[in-house]
Amino acid sequence: MLEEHPFGRMISGLSLFRVCITIVKLTGMCKEMTNAVVSNLLHLFPRQTRPLSELIHHKTKGNLLFFSRLMISLCKDDLLRLSLSRRRWTWDEEKIQSRNLPDDVVIFLTSTIGKLPKEVQDALRTLSCFGGSSNCSLIETLEAQLGHPLTAPLDLAVTESILNKRDGYYFFCHDRLREAAYNMIPTEEKCLFHFQYGVALVPHALKIEDDDLLYKATSQINLGGVAAVEDAEQAILIASLNLTAGKKAMKMSDFPSSFQYVDHGISFLPKQHWKQHYELSLDLFENASKCALVIGDFVSLELLSAQIHMFAQSFEDTLNSVYNVVSALDSASSS
Repeated sequence: MLEEHPFGRMISGLSLFRVCITIVKLTGMCKEMTNAVVSNLLHLFPRQTRPLSELIHHKTKGNLLFFSRLMISLCKDDLLRLSLSRRRWTWDEEKIQSRNLPDDVVIFLTSTIGKLPKEVQDALRTLSCFGGSSNCSLIETLEAQLGHPLTAPLDLAVTESILNKRDGYYFFCHDRLREAAYNMIPTEEKCLFHFQYGVALVPHALKIEDDDLLYKATSQINLGGVAAVEDAEQAILIASLNLTAGKKAMKMSDFPSSFQYVDHGISFLPKQHWKQHYELSLDLFENASKCALVIGDFVSLELLSAQIHMFAQSFEDTLNSVYNVVSALDSASSS
């Protein structure tokens, strides 16, 4: 970490001139020491400053340099201020908790991820696949489906200041920490990780009829992509799953999301799908056509309609597509 900091590079440069340098390593303050320092600085009783000092210790891990920088920045941003009416220092705990970490702290914490126990690193990799945050219940479900410990390791990552945990969610303390955790997954294996998590969540999402969990599971599978599919039978199941998710999103009038789901569903269809899976193919293309009309993607609408007209087994099967195309023409002429 020292070599990455400008001061560290300066120290390394001095060694080239045969300058005698003594490096003294200072350990971080414990929670009690941090609270004692905050209490002394703000002239308040330790019991009054404990909530603030715990937040500061969580964000700085007791590092003296980071502690100093964070305290100064809190004052500058008016998150820690002197109240004349109350005649004491006051602060906004919620805003301080949600505040991004200083770059130096992020560099330090990023370097510590690789030193954490393997199960904590594995859990962080899993969490990173779901973005910067994830619902605790989703993590618990995934833990049960995969049979791997996730909750306890992530709670340990919270104590190490890599994550925050509040309101039923795990949050990475900074985007760069999430990026560092995600980059621990080899590039060529990322699609398999996403695919595995999505497949693991689908049965439970369907069982309890949880649409939000179904969307997340389907999105994970789609991030995995066609390359992660094991066989044609699985590809058809995933195409059907995307159709289900797309229809649910359409009922909520979320046509952009619906289009993404059905479009992904089409991408999972195997070769000769019009002959071997006609009803599913027609359903996907018709719904994609409808979504394309609503969101104004007339190029996609034209391509989808052309496919339907080419492979439709009856005139009736083309009617919805024809209606969408005519509606698009009418919209274009009136605008």
